[in-house]
Amino acid sequence: RFANQVLGQVQIIEPWHVAAINAAQRLVPRSAPMRVVMAASATVIAAGVSASAVWLSLHADATLYAVNLATDRARAALVHGAAGLIGNAFGQAGLDTVRSGGLTGLAISGGVVLAAIAGATLGFRALATASRRVGQ
Repeated sequence: RFANQVLGQVQIIEPWHVAAINAAQRLVPRSAPMRVVMAASATVIAAGVSASAVWLSLHADATLYAVNLATDRARAALVHGAAGLIGNAFGQAGLDTVRSGGLTGLAISGGVVLAAIAGATLGFRALATASRRVGQ
């Protein structure tokens, strides 16, 4: 009884490689037909990834064009969204100020807004803890 109590409190650490093998064995199906289906699926996926890698390496110019096009469109959408947000929040005057300042002005304005939010949060926290101390 004493041995059972002591061994119940002992933590046995399983080596990482044993845990990895056990996890991999749980993913492999036990039935032969499901193993065939899994192997066929893995083969099709590996062939697709390999074919994509070969195509991308042979058509680097088209790939770079598509990547540049996607990043330009994403940047334009981000700038348009930010302009709409600033225009709605601060009006046309705020939007004109950000446009005249450029990216540097936008970064400074964002920093000022974040500093104001942090200051307000810390101030409210100080007020809340002060009111708790007074109430006790």
